[in-house]
Amino acid sequence: MAGLSIREEKIRKPIVDGLFYPSNAERLKHTITALLSGTAVPPGDASAIICPHAAYSYAGTHIASAFKSAMAREVEKVIILAPLHRDEGETLVLPESSHFRTPLGLLPVDQILADELCSMEPQLEKSDAVHTEEHCIEVQLPFIQHLFPGASILPLLMGRRIPDTVRLAVETLRRGFEMKRETTLVVVTTNLSSQRNRTEPETLLGLIEEQDWEAILDGVGKGDIDSCGAHCVAALLCLFHGSPTVRVLTRSDTESDIEGAEESDGIEYAAVSISEEGSG
Repeated sequence: MAGLSIREEKIRKPIVDGLFYPSNAERLKHTITALLSGTAVPPGDASAIICPHAAYSYAGTHIASAFKSAMAREVEKVIILAPLHRDEGETLVLPESSHFRTPLGLLPVDQILADELCSMEPQLEKSDAVHTEEHCIEVQLPFIQHLFPGASILPLLMGRRIPDTVRLAVETLRRGFEMKRETTLVVVTTNLSSQRNRTEPETLLGLIEEQDWEAILDGVGKGDIDSCGAHCVAALLCLFHGSPTVRVLTRSDTESDIEGAEESDGIEYAAVSISEEGSG
């Protein structure tokens, strides 16, 4: 299209605006501001966060709490690891797009880092088709734009829940994070439980607090843990294993979501922060 400095075909367009969060920019800003001010979590300098990928009416409190725990940091890059909900392959998938769009504008993908990672790890793939169908990364983006204007993103969708894919995710996260550790935030998104496993939140949250990524993977392999994104959480905990402080900030059975949320969705949510030794 004439007059555009960025080709439209290189922009990943939103698919859940107006459904999971407001499609109007001013209303979206107001919603994010209200969610951030409404949580008791203090501003912090977390190196990584775990938050849900549901609609803001259900999980907005928890998404805001997670991001608020990192908002005191200077963030230039956000690495986002999220689960594939369909057509799972045995790999990680980066976008071909150069930017992701939300009602708040365009977010640049760090294509230089993406290309470097792909050159080091041939199992990494690039596919706009896969990213276009997934909402879980998109839900995080307005908070990134609001809190860290000017930051770039590295969006990663994680495939099948097998040890090889988790090892690939850990190595990819490590390479991306270590390149600019002080100004990089890692975001992992997972919903805490499925509708059919009501004991799962306690199990998964307990293992997160214990930083027991191996037990999470074991539970995933046995089918005891089937939260979408649990394998992403395992990869994150493996990356930071050793010295981090892990804090459960909010969870849906002790914190209220914003007005208008229904209680019948049957899925629980939580916010978690991970701070390295000597920070937060």
